[in-house]
Amino acid sequence: MYWSSVLIGKDGFEEVVELDLSNKELEMFKNSIKAVKETNSSLIGLI
Repeated sequence: MYWSSVLIGKDGFEEVVELDLSNKELEMFKNSIKAVKETNSSLIGLI
């Protein structure tokens, strides 16, 4: 399964990154995204 993501740098959009992931890898990647979003949400009140 292919997953596309946009790489953003200091000047904005840099490139589209396509990853060929197995179902297990995709599940782990989505779990990682969820964890980062939860961490970011927790930190919003601290800034």
